Amino acid sequence: MEWLTGISLRKPWLVIGCVVFLSALAVVGISRIETVTGFRTFLGEKDPQVAYLDDFLDRFGGGFPLLIAYGCDEDTPCKTVFDYDALQMVHDLRVELGALEGVRDVYTVADSELLVPTTDGFEVRKLYEASDLKELAVIAAVDPLWDGALTAQNGKVGAVVVQFSTSDARIQKSVTLRAREFLSKYEEQGYVFRLVGESVDFVVAPDAFNLETQKVMPFMVMIMIGVLSYLFRSVIAVVIAFTTMGLASLWSQGLMGLLGFPVDAMTQNVPTIVLVVGICTSVHVLSRYAEESRERSLETREERIAALLIVVRDIGKSCILTTLTTSVAFAAFLTSSFKSFQHFGLVSAAGVISALLLTFTLLPILVAGAKPNWIRSVRASEFWEDLTNSIVDVASGHAKVILGCAFTLMLLCSYGASLVVVETTHYSLLGRDNPVVHWAEWVEDNLRGPEGLEVELILPETESLDDPEALKVVGNVATFVETQFDGVGEVRSVLDPLQRVYFLLNGSVPEFDRLPDDEVALAEVYLFMPASMVENWLSLDRRHVRLSAEASSMPTRKQGKIVSRLEAYLDGNLPEGWTYGLTGSLPIFAAMMNTMLETQMKTFLLAFLGVWLCLLIYFKSLTVAVLGMFPNLLPVLLMLGTLGFWGIPMDVGMTMTAAIVLGLAVDDTIHLLVQYQRRARTGASPTEAMRGALSHVGRSVVTTSLALSLSFFGLMLLSSFEAIGNFGLMASVAIFAALIADLMIVPALVHTVPRLVLGEWATARKPICRETQAVSTIGD
Repeated sequence: MEWLTGISLRKPWLVIGCVVFLSALAVVGISRIETVTGFRTFLGEKDPQVAYLDDFLDRFGGGFPLLIAYGCDEDTPCKTVFDYDALQMVHDLRVELGALEGVRDVYTVADSELLVPTTDGFEVRKLYEASDLKELAVIAAVDPLWDGALTAQNGKVGAVVVQFSTSDARIQKSVTLRAREFLSKYEEQGYVFRLVGESVDFVVAPDAFNLETQKVMPFMVMIMIGVLSYLFRSVIAVVIAFTTMGLASLWSQGLMGLLGFPVDAMTQNVPTIVLVVGICTSVHVLSRYAEESRERSLETREERIAALLIVVRDIGKSCILTTLTTSVAFAAFLTSSFKSFQHFGLVSAAGVISALLLTFTLLPILVAGAKPNWIRSVRASEFWEDLTNSIVDVASGHAKVILGCAFTLMLLCSYGASLVVVETTHYSLLGRDNPVVHWAEWVEDNLRGPEGLEVELILPETESLDDPEALKVVGNVATFVETQFDGVGEVRSVLDPLQRVYFLLNGSVPEFDRLPDDEVALAEVYLFMPASMVENWLSLDRRHVRLSAEASSMPTRKQGKIVSRLEAYLDGNLPEGWTYGLTGSLPIFAAMMNTMLETQMKTFLLAFLGVWLCLLIYFKSLTVAVLGMFPNLLPVLLMLGTLGFWGIPMDVGMTMTAAIVLGLAVDDTIHLLVQYQRRARTGASPTEAMRGALSHVGRSVVTTSLALSLSFFGLMLLSSFEAIGNFGLMASVAIFAALIADLMIVPALVHTVPRLVLGEWATARKPICRETQAVSTIGD
């Protein structure tokens, strides 16, 4: 770092030119960023579940349809969904939506086929074309094929169902945006619409994400301004820190755009995290420089450069190591199978590294150009000195008790961590105040459940659904799903129109309100049944059968149990040669939560190993690396153990916390150990060395930890997204706990095992003279 800073100070305009160029490139990248959400964003285009869903949509449509629900009452232009004006409205919507790219079909009360009984069977009618609308409305209100799918039985709620031809988020987002445009003119007339479906998240969530950033970023900025103002009492120091770290934040955003990464629930806070982490690094540099400026004259630029190089020599290696450990923790997310987590890990790690580079290039240039009295810290008060000495004395005097309690607490929390379960609901990711959640709840109360379970049964090549025995197998599966799972509603399939047509063809006699039981009768039903009632449920060769079940919004753990039981039933009860596939929001999100649990465990273990290796390489001591991890492992286990003992489920936001907190918390331990060992090499006793280390970097350590803790706490207070709020709360508590561990456990460790902690350096005992650190000037 000293070399890099020296080059920067010798050639400041070259550095500034490079910074301007990279910033301009970042602006170009930012202009390309789009905000998306949804399962496809998490899983990525090549995920097997995404690929299977696309195949499913090619065969049947469905999967994740867009449902536009509307109600009719005294406050709307319609009294029932069968009023002519309401039918005209949804008919026009069908025409407009059906013309959009990516739309497979649109079903409405006005244009869907209605089977009307006649003396010799039935006829196919559409309400929009009917002259006898009142009579048909009575039939439509109780039609079993329409109930819960297009209308409610009371006729007060209707639905426009948009079937997509692709699961591509961008196309579905475009369709939903256009749908909202089409709906706006009817909303002006008094209609009220509620939109439900995965594609709705693609539209509503980005707006919510942008509002989140507008709320959270100013709060975090205010926290950091307060930290720097407290330390330096200097507007210039605040401006310099935010200029350099603001650029690091800008670069991280630009990198996302240049790499084609979208902003989503995971990556939206990357710029804020980079800003906060970078500020903490700059605080250490500015704090040390302020001490130099207080103790010596820095009237000339050469003197300021010399002071800056002393600062870099003093804490440069520590800052490199802390940046490396933080980056390693973020980079652990690259091993996740979720694209969203991979993007978060890559961009966060790159952003933290860019913050380090700017801290030792652009920041020294700006500091060297400032007047000597512009950046000065308040001299540490006697109270602070007494406080740090008291902390060391207490930790040293009660070292065995502190370490014993810490070790016991770690064992208890390890057990508690084993009890943690991953559980969330799809809509809790968006927050209770999000309109999408309110819409889904209204639709569930008035029409159908917002979640979907799609089952595809695949018959052997020698069989098809022309055989009544095959129909019975499909019927058994439908019955099992409907009766065995709480929260799963009616199952719809090709069996419904088959049974309805068979009933009508036989004069609506009750004994024929069932499926055909011989091949001749079944062939006749296929012959007379409208093609539109089959195409979404049955492939042309009649070997691929779709069953679709509605489901209430439920926790993912319950979803996982439903999927597991259904898979076990299908594995054990389907005839030989039959296979199946599951898709829809319920199985996909259940699988996502399982993968998130795996991500939590894998990323934490990799982050732990990576951070430990960094400590091992830097300190060249196995013992130091092990003991250095102890005070940082405890806060993480405390966080996870609390969740486990209290029975609090872990959601998508919390799955990120352990690895991130570990990478951030170890920074303070590194600064303390490095300063401790330097003093111990001069012959100071463990207590004296720790007193000096804590006095030297303690204020920076405490203030940066409190700033990080308060900043993450701000996520919990301000975020309307439950997952992000939970992440902020857990990170805030864990980082504060890590600070306490550093202040108490680290001194206790070095007092208890000083030679183990010092390693080879314990015998060096070479005095470090301040004068040998000074450098003269740097010429051009």
